[in-house]
Amino acid sequence: MDKQPELGIRMKLGSRKVRTLNTLGVLQYVLDTFKSYKIQLLALQEIRWPNKGNNGNKGNKGTLFYSGTNNGVRENGVDIIVHMNAYYRMLKSLNQIFLNELELANNSVSQIARCFLNNHLRFIVYSTYCIHFQDSSVVLSEIMHSRPTVNIVRQRQKELGHRLPLSSYLVLPIQRILRYHLLLKKLAAYTSEDEADHALVTKAYNKMVLLAKIIDETKNKYEKGGRVKMMRSIINQWKNKSNVKLPNNCFELHAEGDLMIAGTKKKLHVILLNNMLLIAKEQKCGLLEYKAHISNRNIIVIENVKGNPLGFRLVSNDAETNYSFTFQASLMDDKLFWIKMLNDMKEDTSRLSKVGLAELMAEYFYLPKTIKLNNSKDLFKNSL
Repeated sequence: MDKQPELGIRMKLGSRKVRTLNTLGVLQYVLDTFKSYKIQLLALQEIRWPNKGNNGNKGNKGTLFYSGTNNGVRENGVDIIVHMNAYYRMLKSLNQIFLNELELANNSVSQIARCFLNNHLRFIVYSTYCIHFQDSSVVLSEIMHSRPTVNIVRQRQKELGHRLPLSSYLVLPIQRILRYHLLLKKLAAYTSEDEADHALVTKAYNKMVLLAKIIDETKNKYEKGGRVKMMRSIINQWKNKSNVKLPNNCFELHAEGDLMIAGTKKKLHVILLNNMLLIAKEQKCGLLEYKAHISNRNIIVIENVKGNPLGFRLVSNDAETNYSFTFQASLMDDKLFWIKMLNDMKEDTSRLSKVGLAELMAEYFYLPKTIKLNNSKDLFKNSL
């Protein structure tokens, strides 16, 4: 674990020396930890497990990477399982460029800030790493089920001087990318507000905060996308009982949960996608039985039900379906949540129905190339 810098106590002495020492402490910490990370990440030697291109699990394309040495000096390494060599190469390239710029900055506050500003878009590659983290953990778990494999891994880790289990190193890149904005925040705190450097550091801090948010949103969208994919499979099973069909731009899950039918003890399972509401009944076996679907542009939300403060109604203004449901939430917060989500989707429907997946993703955040799009150009447009 990286040792945090000893920043000391900021005393109100107006001492430039105290402030400078604190600033240099943060700068040196940024450089030292990144040098260590460079050795951990960039000096990796690829090992396909246990034989060339085969990790012992058919159909699993995970690749195990071990760290080696850097200029003949052995350091604690990092062991990462990734699913596509391209991501590994991008991480290596990015971190080499970034470290070179940090070293050239020569403890200059403004130059350190510019290092982050110059590379903040490149750091988005970490979103892909975060997305595949769970899959990578599964691959590692499968590999470590074999006793011979465990023995070989332990021997290799001993040779490399690893002090932690393999899984601990797997999470290192995620911890790293989420730490940058905290370092910049500390650097800004020890830079006088009347200095030009302070504005530059603050700008870099804001960019890295936004980057962390984008990575988190991308991961969440990807995970929810898996649920939408599952919904497509479920809807396929419903095709003999309904005419529901998810349009191509129905790609995002906004809310899902059980709601009581007002005045009864019966529950219905409600799924709100970005342009469609699905209503189903969960059977004892766990499968969902189709009940209704309403396009978001056809939903009428009646927020108040007489005599039922927790109730609200959903009505379809589509002449062909003419659905009407009166739901009752268990808590007022739940009711307000559903009403807000439904109204938000209604407001966005006119635009969402005309915007394709690629364009919408490009407008708000980076989408990994692992998700195939019809139009994948300008994915970074307006992302930051």
